Amino acid sequence: MIFCFTSCNKDDSPPNARISIKESLDIGVTSVSFYVNYDYPAKLADVKIHVSSNSSMYNATVCNTDCKSDYFTANISGLNDNTTYYYCYEYVSGPSKMKSDVKSFKTKETAKMFTWYWDDGTAESGWVALSTNTNDHWMGNRFTINESVVITSIDVYGVDNSNNKDSPVFIDIYNQSRELIRSSNSFILPKDKWINVSINPISYSGTFYVMVRWPAYSSTSYLGIDTNGPYANYDIAWVRRSNGNWVLLRENNPDKPNSHGVFLIRVNGNISSTKSIIYPIEEEFVLPHENVSDINGDNCTSDGNECYYGKNRN
Repeated sequence: MIFCFTSCNKDDSPPNARISIKESLDIGVTSVSFYVNYDYPAKLADVKIHVSSNSSMYNATVCNTDCKSDYFTANISGLNDNTTYYYCYEYVSGPSKMKSDVKSFKTKETAKMFTWYWDDGTAESGWVALSTNTNDHWMGNRFTINESVVITSIDVYGVDNSNNKDSPVFIDIYNQSRELIRSSNSFILPKDKWINVSINPISYSGTFYVMVRWPAYSSTSYLGIDTNGPYANYDIAWVRRSNGNWVLLRENNPDKPNSHGVFLIRVNGNISSTKSIIYPIEEEFVLPHENVSDINGDNCTSDGNECYYGKNRN
């Protein structure tokens, strides 16, 4: 598609003046934002962005920009996710016009939600920190996720405890080195049901620990444990004692019948981020002056000051 103008504003820019640009693209799932600085002897009269799903630019969508004295911006939405798009700029200054080279960007893939868990959905028993503890106490599961994910929330199952006084507890997340990397706000362990606990999103890949933390002198429901599921004997459940030592649950109270199993703790998040990092591109070329009457052809259809060769604007 050839894009042309039937008229344009004149300026005092010299013939064959050089234009240089530096662009940044902020690419999302279904949108892209352009921010482009340019260096030219005069303000550009207009800039259009042609965007197409094919490199030949056939049936390209023509997008207006907000053109200032040394930069222009544009936001384009309604794109498909995980798709490569091709684009070029059309610069107009006085009777001059020039298209840049065709470049491309790829929209991000729609985030895929996931829930990672070890339990079979049923709590045969439960554990709770003693209300006489004079320091914090932790219990939870080890997880390993071998791709980059964004963790957004944790599901926890509570089992009714007749002595429960609904003391608040917390979620603490530790990395593979058992360094604290995220904590939740306080919440109440429910009675025989799940609770979803939001956390500030955290990007992670590898091994980590999701632990419920009981502050000193807490009285709560039990933390549900699955003792007969497929992963009950895989040494997944851990305890962090008040002195800071980490031990497997089966080593913490080896004589108790429910000292093996996995806690009913589940990790929620998404597998891909929804935005890419802004990246810079620079280019430079000569913007020649042309006679506008030479651009227009018999197949151009006028739309105000704009005309389109052989195709109406999308």
